[in-house]
Amino acid sequence: MASSLRPFWDVRVELRVSEAKNLGSRDQNDPLDPFCIVHVDDEEVARTSTQWRTLNPFFGETFHIALPHNFSVMGLSNKHAKLGLVYMTREDLFNTLKHPGKDRWYPLLKPVPAMEAQGEVFVELLVTMTPLGAKRLDVTVVKARDVFSKGSVGKYDTYFVIDLEGDARSSDRQAGAKQFELSTGILFGIKHFRLNEQACQNHLQSPFLMLQVCSASARSAVHLLMRKFSEKPGIFLGQANIPLSNLEYGLRHPRWYRLGPRMQDYEENTSGNGTIRVSAQLTHELIMPPSAYSPLFSYLQNSLSRPDVATTGWLGLLQSLLVDTSCASFLDRDHLASAIMQALHTQDAVDCLRALTQQQIANTDDSVTLFRSNTLASKCLDYFMKIIGLPYLHETLKEIIDEIFHEKKDCEIDPSKILTGNPANIVKRHAADLIRYLEKILQSIFSSVERCPRPMRVAFSNIRVAVGRNAALTSDADGQRTNASYTAVSGFIVLRFFAPAVLSPKLFGMREELADATTARTLTLLAKALQTAGNLGSADLTLKEPYMQPLGAVIDANVPRVKSFIDQLCNIDTQSTDIEERIPLESENDHVAIISAKLNVLEPGTKSFKKKLTTLSRNALLWQKSLKERPQHLFLRNVINLEVMDANVYDKKHVVQILLDDGRSLVLSFTSAEEMVTWLKLFREGLRGSEAFIRTACHSGVFKKGRWTCCAQMASDAAPCSKAHTALTLNSFSLAFSESERLHSFFAILVQLLPCLQSIKEEHRSDSQYPFQEVMDRLIECLRLLEIKHLLLQKPASQNDDIAHASRGGAQLFS
Repeated sequence: MASSLRPFWDVRVELRVSEAKNLGSRDQNDPLDPFCIVHVDDEEVARTSTQWRTLNPFFGETFHIALPHNFSVMGLSNKHAKLGLVYMTREDLFNTLKHPGKDRWYPLLKPVPAMEAQGEVFVELLVTMTPLGAKRLDVTVVKARDVFSKGSVGKYDTYFVIDLEGDARSSDRQAGAKQFELSTGILFGIKHFRLNEQACQNHLQSPFLMLQVCSASARSAVHLLMRKFSEKPGIFLGQANIPLSNLEYGLRHPRWYRLGPRMQDYEENTSGNGTIRVSAQLTHELIMPPSAYSPLFSYLQNSLSRPDVATTGWLGLLQSLLVDTSCASFLDRDHLASAIMQALHTQDAVDCLRALTQQQIANTDDSVTLFRSNTLASKCLDYFMKIIGLPYLHETLKEIIDEIFHEKKDCEIDPSKILTGNPANIVKRHAADLIRYLEKILQSIFSSVERCPRPMRVAFSNIRVAVGRNAALTSDADGQRTNASYTAVSGFIVLRFFAPAVLSPKLFGMREELADATTARTLTLLAKALQTAGNLGSADLTLKEPYMQPLGAVIDANVPRVKSFIDQLCNIDTQSTDIEERIPLESENDHVAIISAKLNVLEPGTKSFKKKLTTLSRNALLWQKSLKERPQHLFLRNVINLEVMDANVYDKKHVVQILLDDGRSLVLSFTSAEEMVTWLKLFREGLRGSEAFIRTACHSGVFKKGRWTCCAQMASDAAPCSKAHTALTLNSFSLAFSESERLHSFFAILVQLLPCLQSIKEEHRSDSQYPFQEVMDRLIECLRLLEIKHLLLQKPASQNDDIAHASRGGAQLFS
């Protein structure tokens, strides 16, 4: 079942890795080449760029990570954990909801399995009075799930210990419990404990009941047959601190509690290998089905056809709020523009841009300042280009960017920065390489008109038409014709799209790593030259930065080609119905291949791998023996899990299993870990926007010869034994969000503005000339209804957070 039919919790974290200090041991003298790896539970999700030859690296990178609902710990290791790790538990991250995360210095810790404890335990508490009037606490431990011991294999004899102020009790062993338990959990049976009455009497109002879940391997148990089990401690699997305050007498309090590491593990495992500065901020929001948002968005979309939508309509209202000081703390221009563009469908987004840009053009009389400030119109068009034009950008520039990164040529042409040799000769040689790169970039851009997405071309054509209607922009004070009809368009496509991508390829997904210092300088010089070409001339550049003179002739020679490119780009019928279909922005590229390779494929119902040409698009995976053969396919919306399999299942190292909602599975075998990670990343990004109902657990093996290879359970329909990672994704411009998430992002901004809107409405209650009275009333009405609906859906989860857990693209229910 797709998530579009149900609400789900969306869990994300913004992680900023700033810098590290004093890396390495105290006797470390030689510089290191450090980098950081971000992992959630036991899976890597991101890594920073390598900082060369330093013990005090500056990273300055921010990651936006979508988390599975049942994650337990997020870790940050420095250079494969050799220098140490930083752990942030689920509780740590959820605390940032109440207390926003700030930069903090963390000591690097030793990597020990106990630090990554995870799972949950179901406990029922009952407080009663004894006949003598003393308080009594009954603790019933029912079962545990998601229990995990990193680095250990096999079955476990699991038990637990509960402790209240030194009164400790241990349960019997649960024989043969599996390493992972999710749905059914480790059943302890109904274990009742009546704790020391004096301890309860003195401490029930404030302390925590400490409950530890532990295990010993079945093999170890054999060696302990002659001993009492308590004589040798087991393997620590996790600890839950259960608050006892505010328990009502005579009422049972059943609840799931998270297992985590012991605090002493943090204190005792400092590695002494340095510190790292990190900040993390979690967001945790309930996403409603798309239909729930329809009253609000139907109104917004229908209003876009009004000619005054950018003046007295909802776009005009938002623009007025951006400059209202009373709303400044609730409204960020970047977030607002991004949310608007993601929430609207393609034609609606084009209509929105036309309204915003026409209004700004009509109110501007100086072509030099047109679109040069960060208005809502310019920000919206920025995000529109990034969302819809990313494949076009990659197709146009990525090959050249890869060449620059590979060659690593020194292209410095500023004589003041050349400290050795003959500066004149070196500048001449460097300029030749720089010109070669620049001409390749320009040629690729000029030949890309037909590849540019049609909605982008329509938006640019609308801008050009609007500029042509403003005589103050098309003619100067002397009556001479200006270049405004060209610079208004090139200011976006060149200055705000191509040039920033050349300057920072990683931000646009064209490279995984940041550029080294030499390559970064080359990219900076090329971006400057490209911006100058977009401004239609090098005169200003060579006056401000004379060292750019060697590129001046090339830039000026290409100005006519820039104009021709703009002419062709805008030569499109804006009244065509090609983009009238109400489809999401991302769907423009649904059938474009994201990645393709020849892989070994084990098809459903077969017993052997066959080499197939395998292709992933935004909505499907296709495989075929050759291009002449009709491809087999599966739709991403039907996928419930995408997980790495145990290495011993097929005698292959890099194997991924794709599970479908009809019970079938497809297995892909990759030639290297790098290839597998690349496919996993892209596939999971596709699932994010597919409305697939992702499950939170899976089997990491296969069922054969009457048992599962991963957990040895003997029922084919046995509960999954492994925590799934399919919902774990790294957000980027290429990520296709689900329709529910896109709509919610805009709703969340508007609902934050509700108090501000109500205050402004009250302030202008008696002002009949206030232009936004009608739109204000309608927005407040829609937002109030949606806010009530949203709060009602949250109420069951707030009473018992186990009722509805989130998963990326869906919700998993537990009993």
